[in-house]
Amino acid sequence: MCDVEKAPIINLVAGLRVEHIGLDGTGSDAGVVVKPSFNDTLVGGKLTLRARPQRHEIAFASVTRGYKAGGVNIDARIDVGVDPLTYATETLWNYEAGYRGHWRTSA
Repeated sequence: MCDVEKAPIINLVAGLRVEHIGLDGTGSDAGVVVKPSFNDTLVGGKLTLRARPQRHEIAFASVTRGYKAGGVNIDARIDVGVDPLTYATETLWNYEAGYRGHWRTSA
């Protein structure tokens, strides 16, 4: 992760994650032996821009990408002829923007 202050009131945060996963499995169903494998390179990260227009206020916008790795599906309940032996990686993009601050002043 990298946190760069572009000016006294502006801040840029960036992060990157790269991961490789490789899985091999062995199973059998009614005498049929299966050896599924799964390989994938996963990429996730975030980019956030924050600004402080006033002392007790912050505005921000963020984009992030997350993932959940896929894999092999070897289980006694699997029907080799019908059920998939691997499952795919899931990804998610998240967009967020907001403004935080003190909205009440003391009397």
